[in-house]
Amino acid sequence: MSRLAKLTCGLEIHQQLEGKKLFCSCPTKIRSDKPDFIVRRKLHVAAGETGEIDIAAAHEKKKDKWFAYQGYRDAACLVELDEEPPHPVDEEALSIALTICHMLQCKVVDRIQFMRKTVLDGSNTSGFQRTCLIGRGGYIEADGKRIGIQTVCLEEDACMISSRTDTEDVYNLSRLSMPLSEFATEPDITDRKEAMHVAAKLGMILRSLDGIKRGLGTIRQDLNVSIPGGARVEIKGAQDLKMIPTIIENEIKRQEHLLALGERLRSRTTLPPDGKLIDVTIFFDRKKAPDFLKRALEKSKVFGMRLPGLAGLIGHEEIRNQRIGYEFAAFAKQLGFGGVMHADEDMKKYGADTDKIRSALECGEHDGFVLCVGDQERITALFELIAKRVERLVTPGEEVAPEVRKAEDDGTTTYLRPMPGAARMYPETDIPLITPDLSAIRTVELIEHKAERLEEKGLSKDLALALAKAGLTEDVMEFIGRFKNIKPAFLAETMIATPAAIRRKENIAMNPTLEDFAHIFSELDLGSITKDAVYDILCDLGRTGKLDFSRFELLSEADVKKEIENIIKENKGKPENVLIGIAMGRLKGRADPAKVIAAVKEALG
Repeated sequence: MSRLAKLTCGLEIHQQLEGKKLFCSCPTKIRSDKPDFIVRRKLHVAAGETGEIDIAAAHEKKKDKWFAYQGYRDAACLVELDEEPPHPVDEEALSIALTICHMLQCKVVDRIQFMRKTVLDGSNTSGFQRTCLIGRGGYIEADGKRIGIQTVCLEEDACMISSRTDTEDVYNLSRLSMPLSEFATEPDITDRKEAMHVAAKLGMILRSLDGIKRGLGTIRQDLNVSIPGGARVEIKGAQDLKMIPTIIENEIKRQEHLLALGERLRSRTTLPPDGKLIDVTIFFDRKKAPDFLKRALEKSKVFGMRLPGLAGLIGHEEIRNQRIGYEFAAFAKQLGFGGVMHADEDMKKYGADTDKIRSALECGEHDGFVLCVGDQERITALFELIAKRVERLVTPGEEVAPEVRKAEDDGTTTYLRPMPGAARMYPETDIPLITPDLSAIRTVELIEHKAERLEEKGLSKDLALALAKAGLTEDVMEFIGRFKNIKPAFLAETMIATPAAIRRKENIAMNPTLEDFAHIFSELDLGSITKDAVYDILCDLGRTGKLDFSRFELLSEADVKKEIENIIKENKGKPENVLIGIAMGRLKGRADPAKVIAAVKEALG
């Protein structure tokens, strides 16, 4: 059986909430203009509740970066700067989290205990993220299958990255501490498309609830993927639902590639790299080196490390954009290097003597090597990461590293950091235990159920779903009941599709209000205007900001007859169908089409 058929996958959803920030009264509005102030800090690693240093935190510490925080006086306070203890938890955010638990069939915990989760990438000024468990043990139904919901949490969002350099990351404080609902499914997903459908179902459930933010970037989806013989890998930022199957397929292929690579490597050697650094600077001819390397060699040295058995395998690429050499380069970039050089490349382009480098590193026939130019201390940290990765390849059952990766636009992934462990969590002592108030749970009608009510009024499934997603269900139902002479489908299309068509086709910026639609439908229901006039009336509204029905008032039968007579005189000898077309165009929006056709036929006898 292929590993693809044995896929194990789970989803994590992070949804921003409206209102105030989680631990203060600052608004949840993200700013992007010039900041009012900037604070610079360097974060330090600390042991978690177990007394151990978390592996992911230790990895971030190796980067040794400064962090700059851009702040706004109306969007960040001393709480965000970690200069003041957190205020009491926002009750509205807590109520929404409890409601999400209810919607996902989860059991709410008896006591809510906030924890600190160590985060040293600079995205939290305190070096940790506050999070708490709200509920567990729920489920949803998707494609006729029950998918378990493992946990529902409430936590604070992180800062938003503004820019990165080798030595400093710049963050925007306005997003920090925004309420975030985070929930995870059980690893019950066994098909790539099933993962997409589950994500869509969870998104629909969230959009059914008032109090959540909507729009680009307000919901983030992560994937947890593993295959037999592989390891659980967390993939961050699977934003586009349609790309989820591709991301999963590529991750499966990546893990299969590592398993095959490990098997091939073990046929050559069972020895891991010894981690020994050798200065090979002398084997580089600076006159022949490219400009970037010449500049680096002016103040730095080149160090190398032997990689047993990896000759020809570092640059080996069975699947697009996936090779072990890319992993080495990702480690290097994480630590502030531009990249690495390795044995599968042509060393001549760097002005280097391959044979002498191999001899200095004591490489055998099947051995590869990796080189890096820069500070010896940081290169030591880099080579430790590379050596550990190669050591996994020569250890059966360890070929795939449990790690966190980033989803790229093309469906591939890149390395971010090791998978964090339990050592990153410890109790938050500034926030007292909370007894959840179950009376705060709201009754919510799902979007799919709202759409079903609209379908019962004769609307198509797609149209009904679009209206429900737009939050127009009750308004449409009210209009259908009020304007009996208008077909529900026309009424609904006018509200959801016509404005979009006008924006696209006419390039007119417009956003009609419910009052605008009510006024138009009232005139149409009374017979004062025709359906054909509605499009042009909305166009005029977009251009002028006003509703004007004067030029769309229906002509009397006498005026219609007179217009028809003039059209026939102006187009003598033309057939009936042509005359009808001319008349329909001239009288569009000012006469009932059926009456126009009848008038033409009558005039022609």
